[in-house]
Parts: sequence; structure tokens; C-alpha cells
Amino acid sequence: MTLYNIDEDTQIDEFGVNQSNFSLRDKLEYNLMRAKEKERRNKCLRPHAIENNKADQLMHMPQTKWNDIIMAGVTGMGEGMVTGIERFVNGITGGAYGNIINSNFDNAYTNRQQVLQDRADSVGLGNVNRLANTAIDVSGRLMPFVYGVSKIKK
Repeated sequence: MTLYNIDEDTQIDEFGVNQSNFSLRDKLEYNLMRAKEKERRNKCLRPHAIENNKADQLMHMPQTKWNDIIMAGVTGMGEGMVTGIERFVNGITGGAYGNIINSNFDNAYTNRQQVLQDRADSVGLGNVNRLANTAIDVSGRLMPFVYGVSKIKK
């Protein structure tokens, strides 16, 4: 009972392993190991072409996980938007938003900002992230003045 081809005369399988001295337990363990390896390999591969509807003629090539790439992009964009909006609101309120969130939710605002800064630092974008956060914070702090000046001119 095997999942692969074995030469009956030499007891050498298609992987070059001589099974002539294998006990029943050895054969069972070897078959389970080969089955797990085959299952792992098949998860990473996808059918590329089917010729004449024969399963043994399937050609396999690595599967691109586009959905993982897209989800990572969407997640990153969402985190960036939330961080930007929080920074802007914190700037408009003169830091009150961050203080309220931190005091009521166990430093959630500061911790979230620190996690995102650490991620940016880990990929070499730490200074760019600090600059963007500062610009958003300053623009939020200037917003009440800009809004007030625009009302005066009318």
C-alpha cells in the first residue's frame, strides 16, 4: 500500500529510497510523511493546463496569492486613513482627542500611533512617517484659524 511507484524487484521507490528493510511501521510512517509532503505541495500549486481531461497531465505552477496582496494594501490604506484622521482631529482639538482616548481606553491612541511608527521604522520609512504626522497635526491645529479668517473676509 503506497502512494507512489515502487520497483517490485529492487524495492526502490520513485524517490530513490530503498524500502527492502522497512518494517510495517516504517512503511506507514514513510507513507504518511510522503502524503503530508504531497498535500503541502498541492496547496502551493494550482492546475495550469488540462490536456485531454487526464489528471496525470496537469501542469503545475506556483499560485500567486493576489487576494493577500490586495488585502494588505487595503489594510495599510485603512490604517493610514485612520491615523491621518485621528492626527487631524487631535490637532483641531489641541490634543484633547488624544488625551480623552488615552485616558478612557488604556492609552489606545498613543499605542496605535507607536505601533504604526514602529512598522514604518522597520521598513526604513520612519522619518517620512514622522514628517507626515507632523504635517497633519500642524494642519489640524491651523484649521480653526484658517476657518476663522475665511469667515472674517466674507
